[in-house]
Amino acid sequence: MFSVKKIKPSASDERGPTYEWKHPDGRQITVIVRKKGSRIGGHYHKGKDPDKNPEKLFVAKGKMKAIFANEEGMMDVQILEEGDYFTIPAGVAHGMVVLEDLVLLEYRLSHYDRSKKDTYPTPWIFDFLK
Repeated sequence: MFSVKKIKPSASDERGPTYEWKHPDGRQITVIVRKKGSRIGGHYHKGKDPDKNPEKLFVAKGKMKAIFANEEGMMDVQILEEGDYFTIPAGVAHGMVVLEDLVLLEYRLSHYDRSKKDTYPTPWIFDFLK
């Protein structure tokens, strides 16, 4: 027949919850729910986590303004909205501001392991989104 299972948030704060839908074959879909006005990112990845080289994301609902900055200082600002799929290579700093309530999906080939973090803060990136 069919089954229904509840996935509890792996994290939650005033911005909204994050869910980790971990498949038995090792793949994972991370569901990031964020309220209008909240921030996402403000970091880069070195690529030690193979699923962050590149990071693969899909906007399932809503809209956000995103900035990307590579190691050479080249910057790109994009408005990303429902239906947009984008990738972020390792070494590219990124930050997003949610313009409309958002549901963002991250596709991973392996389960996220919190003990093997590959996230390095770049809080300055948000200065370019004002």
